[in-house]
This record gives sequence, C-alpha cells and structure tokens, in this order.
Amino acid sequence: MGEHEFIATVDGVLLHSGTGVELLEFRHPLHNKHADHIDRWIQFAVVSKAKELILHLSNASRTSLSRNMPYELPAQRPQPYSFPCHMFGASEGSYLRCLQLSSVSLKLPVDFNGFPNLKKLIMVDVNITNEHVEYLLSKCSLLEFIEIACCRMLTTLRALRPLSRLEHLKVQDCIFVEQIEMKCGLTILEYSGLMVPLQFATTSTLRNVRIDLTSDTTALDYITKGFPSTLQHLEALNLRCNEHKRAISPVRPLKFIYLRHLRLELNIFGVNEHKKTDVLDYAYLLDCAPSLEKLELHMWMQCHHEIYHAGHGELRSLPLHQHTHLKSVYITGFFGHKDQVELALHILRSSIALKAMKIDSRVKIIPGGPYTSPAIYRTRHYLDGYMVATVFVQGADRNNVVEVTGAIQYSFAIIDGRARFCLISEPEF
Repeated sequence: MGEHEFIATVDGVLLHSGTGVELLEFRHPLHNKHADHIDRWIQFAVVSKAKELILHLSNASRTSLSRNMPYELPAQRPQPYSFPCHMFGASEGSYLRCLQLSSVSLKLPVDFNGFPNLKKLIMVDVNITNEHVEYLLSKCSLLEFIEIACCRMLTTLRALRPLSRLEHLKVQDCIFVEQIEMKCGLTILEYSGLMVPLQFATTSTLRNVRIDLTSDTTALDYITKGFPSTLQHLEALNLRCNEHKRAISPVRPLKFIYLRHLRLELNIFGVNEHKKTDVLDYAYLLDCAPSLEKLELHMWMQCHHEIYHAGHGELRSLPLHQHTHLKSVYITGFFGHKDQVELALHILRSSIALKAMKIDSRVKIIPGGPYTSPAIYRTRHYLDGYMVATVFVQGADRNNVVEVTGAIQYSFAIIDGRARFCLISEPEF
C-alpha cells in the first residue's frame, strides 16, 4: 500500500470511529513531510483517551536496522516525524499505559508533564538525546518495562530518579552508548552492544540476564570478572561473546549458587586461522554453578579446522568433581576439535544426574557481518563433527544419554575394525 492510500485509509477509519478507543496502532513508512496527517491521528488518540499508542513509521525490520546502522549516513535518511509531546497535557498524558515509538524524533518541551501512569515504553530507531531520555524517564515513575533499541544519538542511558517498579530493561544495538546507570532494581535485563559499565541501584533482584557483546572478550572472563560476577542471585544467564583469545580462569572459584540455566553463544575466531581459545576452559563453569540444571553451548568457528586424531596425543582430563544437578546439555557447532571432545567428555563424566546430552555438528548461531553464512562450512565439517562425537563421546557413554545429530544423513559400519562413515545426503542451509 502506498503512503497516499495508507493516509486516506486511516483518515477514513478515524472519521467513522467514536471516541473511547483504547488502542491505536499505525504501521507504515512515513516521515516528517506527513506531519499534518500524523498529528491529526495523535490528536485523535489524545481525545479518545487511548491507553496504548503504537507509532511504527518504518518498514525496516529490527534486524536490518541493527545491521545497517553503522554504515548509514544521516543524510541518507528522510527527516523523521517529530512526535508531538506538547499534545499530552497534565490530564491527557495520564491515560497512556503503553507507548511504542519507532523511526521518529522525540524532543521534550520544557514544561513536559510526562506520562504518570505509563507502564510500558518502547523506543526503536528514535532520535533522542541523553538529556531528553533522562527527562522522559523522570516523568514516568510507574514504568515496569523499557525497551530502547537502535537509537543512534544516545551515548549514555541514565535514570537518576528512582524507577521503583521497573522490572524489565531491554537495551539493544545503541552502538554509541558508553554507560548505563539507572536507579532501579530489575528482575530481567537484556543488553546487546559494546561492553560498557552497567550500574543499577541494586542487582540483588536480577534473576534473568541476556547479554550479547559486540566487543571482543571471552565469555568466561566476562562471567567471572565482569557484570555477571556481581549477580549472586542469578538464575538464568544467556551470554554471547566474540572469542579471540584464551580466557584466564580465576584461582578461587566464583559461586553462582542459584544459577539453573546457562546458555553460551561463542563466536570463536583464529589468528591466521589458528585459534588461541581453549574450549576445555569452560569446564570451570561446572564448579562455579553447582545448581546448574541446563547447559547450552553453541559455537561458531572461523579458524583452522582439524579434527581430533591420535597424532594430537592423549585427550586431556581434568579432576572430576561430581555435579549433582545438571540434567540437560545441548552442544552445537561441534566439529570434532580436540578441546571440544575433551569438554564434552568432562561434562559427561562429571554429571551424575545427566539425563540428556545432545551434540549437533550443525551451526546454530551466525554472527553479524559479511561472510558469516553457514554455507562457509563444508560438508566435511559436519561429517567430521558427527564422526568424532559418535566415536569418542557417544562411545564413552555408559548411561545411554548421548544423542549425536547433524544436518547430514550418514551410513555407519565397522569394516576391518575401523569406523566407516558414508555420506547419504547434502546438508540443508
């Protein structure tokens, strides 16, 4: 639908709508040149005492916004619509419970009265300064959920006035943000971007954390020395990191005694194709999370591919400390590298309550940027991973808990005392 047709349709619908509409949602790529029309729609929302207002003025998906933002010049974008905060007076703003803004500009007047009963605020690709975000949040004291994504003008996200009811904060792909400081006690935090200081009034209430770091740091170092190390009551952690070097495990184990679910997404890179990381280092996590019940380890590798064989020497083994709670393990991107085999065997032998270990040679995570399609992997990567996992990990399984899968179907036979695998079908990407 073209912009003129969309505008005519909306005008026609609102013309025949009575007041008292609780939800108004507009989704179409419009800009500041359409301000007269959009202003009328916002005024209708104000008069209708709408409780939920959604203004999505872009046809770009969240993924494409995140991917294109570092390369897109401001001059390449039409001037965004300026959201009319002045329309919401002291009484008008009190009706809103949910406000979602996308691809607009937001500048607050000096006498802005705020949205005193707003519970949910979402801003995606919004042109707004640090000062105006802080001012806006100071006028929305009942907020329970905040999402801020792809806001390219932000360098600091700060709320110095208490947000005592805020439970869930989501900050994604604000590529210039250098600090987050908020007076609140969250239950859920989702963050993606550079590794920056995360400061909250208290972290004792945080139970569920998802962090996707675009900086180069190892997941193990970040867990033991970074922000997660301050979260002693954490129950679920989802962490994605770019791994270029080996982690340095602390001498004294840090204990996450409440951690039940750990999901790691590791983008492992090599120097001159040879990786400096050691996947076996992640065995340390079994010691620091004694109550862990579910472990997911998803790997993507851009490094020299060499599967384990006898020429690499004996497989290393670490001292076994019985883990009494781990029940489910899921490993993907298993290509049969020696350290991958060693980690899988350590988990298998240490986890006395283990009920299921699934090892998949397929890659399930793809980092952003060029040349990161799963198609860069050859059929042999998947075949090698399947073969090594079957022989060395499943072969060591005494409790029938290991399942090895892959995108390729194989036939398997023992010929002259040696394992033989035959490719039946190509992988699907």
